Amino acid sequence: MLNGSPVIFEASNELEGGSAWSQGLVVFRPQQSNPTVQWKLTEIDSSYRDVHQLDAMINPQGAAAYNNAGSPVLPIFINGVIVGEQEQASSTCNVDGLNDHLNVAGCRVTYFASHGGNTFTALLLSELGTQNQSVILYGWQYAVAGANHQVYGGYPDLQFWLFGPLNDREGLRFLARAI
Repeated sequence: MLNGSPVIFEASNELEGGSAWSQGLVVFRPQQSNPTVQWKLTEIDSSYRDVHQLDAMINPQGAAAYNNAGSPVLPIFINGVIVGEQEQASSTCNVDGLNDHLNVAGCRVTYFASHGGNTFTALLLSELGTQNQSVILYGWQYAVAGANHQVYGGYPDLQFWLFGPLNDREGLRFLARAI
């Protein structure tokens, strides 16, 4: 869900001898109230490569949690998407010299906040990348933990980022990073 509407985020995955998906990071939205009609593709950022996982929601009690009445606990949508590039995306993130996008330094972990319509703002959390990440609410902030698979060496096995407003009057900002 994004601004109350269903969406699908998609990103260019590992190349592994193939070519990158030229659109990088996109969102698909239904064009009509009928979701069986072709959805509209909107490009968010074409420079993203080697994305393994996208996060657009938080499961406060786990993905398959149920309340005392037996109803599923619904996720909290983060009104955007968190994207992490793996270490083969840039030679600065691995020891093998792999570089799947020559025009970008580092392997980005980014939160793209939606502002409605087709407008997104990128909040860069790290240039060290991650393979898998999970996001939880931590007070009024988002806490993101990222794990590296260490296939190509490079960035730390486990990283942690905290971002969000310091209070209800401020916009999003990067708050902390831990390795």
